[in-house]
Amino acid sequence: MKNYIKELTDIHSTVQEALKTLNEDKEILLKANEDLVTSSDLHIEKKIIKMIKTKYPTDHILSEETYSTETLKNRTWIIDPIDGTSNYASNLELYCIQVALYDQDDLVLSYLHLPALNKTYHAIKNQGAFLNNQKIISKKEKTLSNALISFIGPYKKDAQQEPLTMTYLQKAADHNMKIRMLGSVGVELAFMAEGIFAAVYTTAKNIWDIAPGLLLIKEAGGYIVPNHDKPYQMGQTLFAWQNEEQYLTFLEDKKR
Repeated sequence: MKNYIKELTDIHSTVQEALKTLNEDKEILLKANEDLVTSSDLHIEKKIIKMIKTKYPTDHILSEETYSTETLKNRTWIIDPIDGTSNYASNLELYCIQVALYDQDDLVLSYLHLPALNKTYHAIKNQGAFLNNQKIISKKEKTLSNALISFIGPYKKDAQQEPLTMTYLQKAADHNMKIRMLGSVGVELAFMAEGIFAAVYTTAKNIWDIAPGLLLIKEAGGYIVPNHDKPYQMGQTLFAWQNEEQYLTFLEDKKR
């Protein structure tokens, strides 16, 4: 199994260089789907793509702003230049730059950098998950009371998911869990891998939103809830927990 250390080093140095050359006055634009994009998103993505094309010219790219219609194939870089753009545009420091690499028919590398919080997460398949180069491991507690749970969505375009979301919101309340919505899938998945959240539920479907944090959680030892009794696949609703026992406890009926 390749260790992907060179790719990790290259993406880290590229992101750091891109941040150094950002314009202080970011321009905020509106995309066709009415989502925000900033000049910083475009600048960071351009720098990362340039590095990939220079150092890995035969690789493929799937990115939010430039190559959003590409499909996954071996040696595909998955790029979200700023996850949590609305937070970033509003000067809320909960956003991240996140990149993953898909190879050998699986996610093999993930990198998430939270500039405002000085946190850098990374994971390599079968080699563990790390925060600022310190290994992170999922928690084993079963207790749900007062634990944090993140919900991302539902959105109008995911209306079919709304009843299930409402069911889970009620269960979280019944178990005295504390509900949070931070506005960045990457940040919330990273926080779960670190142990801040007990669980994250999201209806977000874009691969660039999910892939980096998904590998991070898997490598930290977290539990990904199966979808209709089959292993979770990117593009489906994601429900991730610190451990399976917590999830089974969550499913139990409990009224406050």
